[in-house]
Amino acid sequence: MEGKKIVIIDPQHDFTALEGFYAIKHKAIHQMRDALQRINNLLARTDKDAIMILRSDYRPDQFAPGQSICLPGTTGNQIDRDLAVDPTYTFITKTEHSAFKATAFTDYLKATKTTTLFICGFLAEYCVRQTALDALQGGYTVYLVEDCIGTGDDVQQRRMDMIEELQEKGARMINSTAL
Repeated sequence: MEGKKIVIIDPQHDFTALEGFYAIKHKAIHQMRDALQRINNLLARTDKDAIMILRSDYRPDQFAPGQSICLPGTTGNQIDRDLAVDPTYTFITKTEHSAFKATAFTDYLKATKTTTLFICGFLAEYCVRQTALDALQGGYTVYLVEDCIGTGDDVQQRRMDMIEELQEKGARMINSTAL
């Protein structure tokens, strides 16, 4: 997959675990857990060099009072224990919704001559959306791995709206089994 990377956004405990901040706030995350399993299936059949995992290190109350999510050093910041990865994968840390705000991310894309991104991850309406928008604006070819993008069960319309918006802006859709 020369010039292509699978990007897995924020598979962290606060977002994807049943006892994480997001699940508690949204009551059910079955769709996210299903997406996590499909990501694991994708990991099992893909060379590690083709994959990068983005993780968020946020500040207390970064997005709203009382919303301290993925704080460094907390359980919520850890990669979900059900994600089948190990330390030999490429991990890049970001501090904003868009991965393109992280110099380490943009430097890695340049160093690996990446032109095409296959985007998976969490949360559809925030980090996935903003990273994909910035990628399209930056001239990258963007595929949304539709069945590997998750959000809360109660806000699935946001996920559908995000997919529609990004398609209108030039993102392509792909299913993980076709990747």
